[in-house]
This record gives sequence, C-alpha cells and structure tokens, in this order.
Amino acid sequence: MISYLNKLKLLRLSRNIKKTLVILLDIILCFFSVWISFYVITNEFYISPDIYLSFSLLSIILAFSIYWFFDLYNTFFRYTNLSIYLKLFKLNFLYGLIYFLVIFFYEIKGAPKNFIIIQPIFLFVFIFISRLFITLLFSKFLNIKKKFYKQNVLIYGAGDAGRQLLAALENAKNFSVVGFLDDNINFHKQYLYGKTIY
Repeated sequence: MISYLNKLKLLRLSRNIKKTLVILLDIILCFFSVWISFYVITNEFYISPDIYLSFSLLSIILAFSIYWFFDLYNTFFRYTNLSIYLKLFKLNFLYGLIYFLVIFFYEIKGAPKNFIIIQPIFLFVFIFISRLFITLLFSKFLNIKKKFYKQNVLIYGAGDAGRQLLAALENAKNFSVVGFLDDNINFHKQYLYGKTIY
C-alpha cells in the first residue's frame, strides 16, 4: 500500500515539474549518447573531458531547442499513439542533420570517424525508449489507480442480460465486476468470462 501511494505521488506532480524531469532526462541521455558513441567507435571508456563536454553541450543545445520549438515537451506521453513516435523520429532526423552540419562546417575537431552519424541514432533510440517507458509506466499507474478506487459489484443473473451488463461495466470507471449471482443451482461455482457465479 505504501509503495502504491508513493507511486501515485508521481501522477499528482504538477505539469511543469513533470516537464522539467523529462528535460533533465533528455539532458542525461544526450551526455550518455555522446559517451556510448565514442565507446562503440573507439572501444575506449575514457574520453578527453574537453572533447566530451563540447560534443555533449552541442547535443543538448540542439536537442532541447528542437524539442522545445516543436512542442515535444507539451506532449502527454501517457496518452500517446503512433503519430507521437513518428513526430519523435522526424525531430531526431532533423537533429541529426543539424548536428552533422554544425560539426562538419565548423570543423569541430576531436570526434572519431562516423561519430556524427552514430550519435544521433543512439540519441533517438534512447529518447524513444525513455518515452515508451514513460507511457507504459503511467499507463500501469493509472490502471492500478482505477482498480484501487473502483467499487466491487456483483451482477445478478448469469444469462444474456448479465453478460451484456458485464461488457458494459468492463470499461466503467467506478465499478469492478467480481462475480455473478444466480438462483440456478447448476450455475453455482461455475465461471463466466473469468468471473465466479455465486
């Protein structure tokens, strides 16, 4: 119960706080995507701090600017659909293009070969997974919350009318069907759509 209530606190955070947390997560992912890109290409854990910081800051500035300008941070990812992830793909493609052009034309030194191609790909993967995780996390919390506040009910009658009522109540916000009541003794202790008949 305590663990559940602590999780619900996350849902009750203000919209601005949630947005700030997502922005902080994206900043961390920018840092990580730069590091993992260097590691995959060079197979070395160590990166020169100056080089690492310059490419990370460039990544953060570009990603934040693009996501903010195109209202990605105003998206309710708990109610997401395929169009949101398609938008995310387009924005990261734009990010990758600009990231490539800035490094190429300004001749920013220090990045290994193929870095400016691999880093945007890693960033997209990490951002995509983070948003998918957020969606699944909030969906799970909301489903638990709905179940927690629903009133348990029994349906009288396990006939056609009872089955129709069960179908109608499956999507009800305030009720949770836990079983059926029926005066036909042959139905007792049987199951109908996974619900016990009493």
